[in-house]
Amino acid sequence: MDDSNVTLTAWSYGLAGAAYMAFALHLLRIGYWRMPGKAAARLLLAAVFASALWGWFGLADQFARTVFFMRLGALAELAAYACWFAFMLALLRPQAGAKPVPGLAGLRWLTAAAVLACLSLQVLVALKAGGFDERSRPVLLGWMVMPVLALVLVPGVG
Repeated sequence: MDDSNVTLTAWSYGLAGAAYMAFALHLLRIGYWRMPGKAAARLLLAAVFASALWGWFGLADQFARTVFFMRLGALAELAAYACWFAFMLALLRPQAGAKPVPGLAGLRWLTAAAVLACLSLQVLVALKAGGFDERSRPVLLGWMVMPVLALVLVPGVG
């Protein structure tokens, strides 16, 4: 990449990290982590914080250009996806006495399986095992599945 693309990417990661961190600090300030019986509130805080970490690690990777920050960024991104998925699934949980949402259990299993598969692939990439690297088809497919799964969850929440 040329210098202008690296600068733009660094600014993008930095601004994302700062925005998510500001949002996380705001949620902490208004007491989201203390809300009794509100798992969704705590999951939102975790998702926002994990997204901030993803931004900061991405920024660090742009300056350091080491495998260490690249791996931390990938794990933070996966943690952010997992937390956002958990948050959306918590919002889909029916209220007391309400009819259960059809297919919710299957969606939970699918989401958990996708996150665990991506985590397993990232571990294999980090260990350089099984011939996997960042450009392997299963790894790229895993990264493509995450946003698609998020899009599947969003209509159910709204």
